[in-house]
Amino acid sequence: MNLFETLNRLDSSGRAQLIARAPQYIADANFLNLLNLIDVNNKASFARPCSMLRAFENVPDMRSKIVAWLRS
Repeated sequence: MNLFETLNRLDSSGRAQLIARAPQYIADANFLNLLNLIDVNNKASFARPCSMLRAFENVPDMRSKIVAWLRS
């Protein structure tokens, strides 16, 4: 899972669409709140939220949900 690389690869529209799809895959409100800190128009805003979101990789079943979301 590398959210930073995925966001960096997409244009602002793609980033907005990806973030909008997150609740279809991930129900954790804390994850979604951190995700919404990302300004899709400002690549400089990605680093901090992405590093904070990495903490969710160790939550049971979360990694597979994140991977599925990033592949959507």
